[in-house]
This record gives sequence, C-alpha cells and structure tokens, in this order.
Amino acid sequence: MASSALKLAPGLIVAAVGLSACAQTQDPARAGFFSGTANIISGTYDQRIAERESSLASTRATSAQLEAELASSRAEASALQQQEAELQQRLYALDAQNAGLRQQIAVARQQAVADEASLRQLESRLTELEQRRSYLRSTTATADPGAEEELRRLERETAEIRRAIDEIMELNRVVE
Repeated sequence: MASSALKLAPGLIVAAVGLSACAQTQDPARAGFFSGTANIISGTYDQRIAERESSLASTRATSAQLEAELASSRAEASALQQQEAELQQRLYALDAQNAGLRQQIAVARQQAVADEASLRQLESRLTELEQRRSYLRSTTATADPGAEEELRRLERETAEIRRAIDEIMELNRVVE
C-alpha cells in the first residue's frame, strides 16, 4: 500500500501544480477555463464592464464640459478681439483728427489770427493727447480695462481742441 501511495504522489503533485496554475485572475486575457468560468459565475466580468463603462461615461462628460469651456473661451476671445479692433479704429480716427487740428493750428499761425500763446497752449494739449493716445495704442483693450473710458476722454478733449481752433478760425473770418 505504501508503494501505491508513492505511485499516486507524483500524479497528485502534477494535479496540484496544474490547479495552482489555474489560479483565479480577473483579467479575461489571462484567465483560463476555470478562472473564466468562476469570473462569469461570480459576476466579476460584469462588474469589470460596469466599471469601465462608468469610467468611459465620466471621461465623456469631462470631455463635453471641456469642449463647452473651450467654445466659451473662443467666443470671449472673439468678442475681445472685436472690441480691440473697434478701439483701434477709433484711435486711428483720432490720429486723423489730430493731424487735421495740427494743420488748422498751422493755418491760424500763418494768418496771425490768434496770439502765439493760445496756439502754443492748443498745440501743447494736442501733443499731450497724442502721447496718451500712443500709450493707449500700446496697451490692448484686454490688458487695460480702463481703455474704453480713456478713449472717450481723448475723444472729448479732441473735440474741445477742435472747438477752440474753430473759434480762432471764426475770429479770422470776422477780422477779414
């Protein structure tokens, strides 16, 4: 009997090693027949699928949220670019107006209508406006939230200088 037990021992060892090689794994790519069957029966594969689907849904939701944020950022950037373009157009219009005012000052000076001190004062104000306008042009509407208000002040002050020059020119017409 001892000899028959010894004859069975190698077979039991091989069977034990074979069964241990079938240790249960949850990875369907690695699971053998017994692990796969155990995973199907225990619902491990279904749980694994549910976890992956949940992760996919979460990733899709995050992606949708990021796409919405990107669209919002693009719309905001577009609006800021439009605002900046409008600001630049108004600054170019001020450039043209200032050039016209400088010409009018030169004409008034040639016609000797006004005293030189008044013309120098207007010229000085105009130079200051041009410096402020240059600074405003170097900043952007997005970088300087006060740019719109400063531009309005420049437009008002340019109009005041224009009125003063017009008054001087009107005096010239009265004198002639």
